Amino acid sequence: CKEQSNDTTCCPKTGANAARTLRQLTSSAGNSRLVRVDWPASDVRSTKSMKAMMFRDPIDRWLSEFESSKMTNTTPEPEMLDRDMNESAWADKFEKHFNKMTRKLVGEAVYQTMKQDLTDAHLAVIRRAVEKLHFVGLTDWMPLSLCLFTRTFLEERGDLHSKFCKKVEFDDVTNQRAAHQKYPYRVYSKLAKYNHIDEIVYGIARDVFFTRIASVHDCHELWPSKCEASADVDDLAADRFSRTTREDLAIYGQYGGDDSQVLLQFAPLEAAKTYKKCGRCGEQKLFQSYVHILNAGSKIVPLLEKECCNTSTAAEARETKCAASYATEDDFEEIAARKFGIVHHERPAHYVLGLDVIKDILFRDPIALAINSHEHAIFYWKRKLPALDEASEYFVTSKYANKQFQLATSRAKRTLTSRDQLPAFVVQEVRAILESYHFVGIAEHVDLSVCVWSHTLMPQWSVDAHCNVPFEGKSATAARNSYPLDMYSMLARKGFADEIIYRASRYIFFRRVATMMDCTELWNC
Repeated sequence: CKEQSNDTTCCPKTGANAARTLRQLTSSAGNSRLVRVDWPASDVRSTKSMKAMMFRDPIDRWLSEFESSKMTNTTPEPEMLDRDMNESAWADKFEKHFNKMTRKLVGEAVYQTMKQDLTDAHLAVIRRAVEKLHFVGLTDWMPLSLCLFTRTFLEERGDLHSKFCKKVEFDDVTNQRAAHQKYPYRVYSKLAKYNHIDEIVYGIARDVFFTRIASVHDCHELWPSKCEASADVDDLAADRFSRTTREDLAIYGQYGGDDSQVLLQFAPLEAAKTYKKCGRCGEQKLFQSYVHILNAGSKIVPLLEKECCNTSTAAEARETKCAASYATEDDFEEIAARKFGIVHHERPAHYVLGLDVIKDILFRDPIALAINSHEHAIFYWKRKLPALDEASEYFVTSKYANKQFQLATSRAKRTLTSRDQLPAFVVQEVRAILESYHFVGIAEHVDLSVCVWSHTLMPQWSVDAHCNVPFEGKSATAARNSYPLDMYSMLARKGFADEIIYRASRYIFFRRVATMMDCTELWNC
């Protein structure tokens, strides 16, 4: 619009004339070059139109819209979301604001069928609709999205490439980002329940976004059906589903896999119930193993020792043989004999197995984890490491690629050189393993994760302490560093398995948040 800044019919600055402009676009008539519409992407069918859409963490997006006064036309107060009204009345009041990304992606008619019964074919529709967008961006990765936007639509503008892609800011986001107010867990539980389709849409949008980042030098031509397998597949028969759609079915589909062998490795439901009643590790002779992904879940570690060991310091917990802090090789001999009550370790999950083991894990956005881990080693531990954007591909891959996938699933990292090595049945196995963890948390929602952990394993007094207090939303911290696009591309290309397990863990986490007020049987309900 730079040369047409005075021509409002060509480049309207708002969506004020959206209806008229949309008709022009749809009929390939008129001279509009750009329009921002509050319209489903599926309604713009012109072959001349290039479609762009931004996606955002669904709960963050919903709370942001609420706080902007657009929902209520009044100054929003946190109490408005937690009033003493029955759930159906609450749902009716805010219904038109639920799953908004889904509605804008596929249209209201298709959304209503999804709302009634989300089928395999619907997942294929969502995947195809996202992949057909010429630009997919993530609000959670805004600087990187701006870079991808310029690479997609403004390839001839070298000045913009230098501005947005030469050094892309890294925003370290590790807590609820959108909410400036405080809300109790009941609000998050309802939002997770009624925005569950948006969580699936967001996960698929993440996959498409990082796939394009990974292949930014190999693919383009405005992306649709050029680099993604399912955008040009119109047949929704199950035997025609693309590889990526089969992945989506393994992550988001109805869970019915045979996980009996997986579940045998963890404390069964009846034993875990006694742990919850007690709230102390040693008394019921159940063992809690927290797979600590470094720089992903540090807030959980002291909580484990405080709540389970009833001690004030980590040293005290270790002295009383309740907790083994950052277990060493020597510790694992004692751990095998169950001389400790808790262990938090940075070893693959299979290091601590058994019918008496309760397993916890907390995941984090894979690229954020890799960057933060490297920066933490340099700035905090004062290690002499190369700058991340100057490190070799081998160094980055061996240090950071698919670390979470390896720890959670015990699959050898060396076998993961391409996404083709993760067929749908392996992704289904990943889903089964995650389902059998007693606690799955998300670093990007760490306060909510602490509440879910307490609700899952602790007695009521702990739940009251960590859930019945409003969560304080925090903004992203200032960018510590900036990196070139090529580094993000390499991390996305090499960390494909971590992105899959992160999407699956988000889905399981928010499904448990959604049922938190009804389900008390360690998620076996």
